[in-house]
Amino acid sequence: MKNLTKKIPFILLIAFELIVGIMLLLEPALFTQIMVIVFGVALIAIGVIHLVDYFRDRKNGSSNAFALTFSIVLMLAGLLIACFSQALLGLFRLPVMIYGVMLVIFGIYRIGFYFDMRSFGVPMTVIPIVSAVVAIVAGIIIVLNPTDALDLMWRISGIIHILLAFSDTVALLLRSAPESNNNNIIQQ
Repeated sequence: MKNLTKKIPFILLIAFELIVGIMLLLEPALFTQIMVIVFGVALIAIGVIHLVDYFRDRKNGSSNAFALTFSIVLMLAGLLIACFSQALLGLFRLPVMIYGVMLVIFGIYRIGFYFDMRSFGVPMTVIPIVSAVVAIVAGIIIVLNPTDALDLMWRISGIIHILLAFSDTVALLLRSAPESNNNNIIQQ
């Protein structure tokens, strides 16, 4: 029983990884929005705690204007994040779109590089031109569908969490396995 008690944090971590992984795999947009709202609520809670500390310290004669300001800023930030979580999630698309544009630019550069090298007589295979076209097509798809690309990224993250939970479970089971007979032979 004592051995199991020591492993409870590890078991909770595995359960958390598994739940997060499954949620990201099944409903990435909903799960991400819930996490943003939870973050906002956590900021509000931390702000309230600091506000209570401020009034308690003020009652004792040692108030701090920074603590009051900090608590109000935390509560307002938390309220804005929780209330406008959907708008914040929309901002996640911007880096994805920038990445898509970068892929297109990289692909165009690679095509130019390919033809420059050929004009200088450098023997080139078709692989660089194919990779450049793939980069351009992928970049255009990402720019035109940033939400789907973001969804895919969250789903891949979910798969990674599930794999982490699996590997942590294997590690826990291996640590729990009884010692092999080799150790007993060495000790004799």
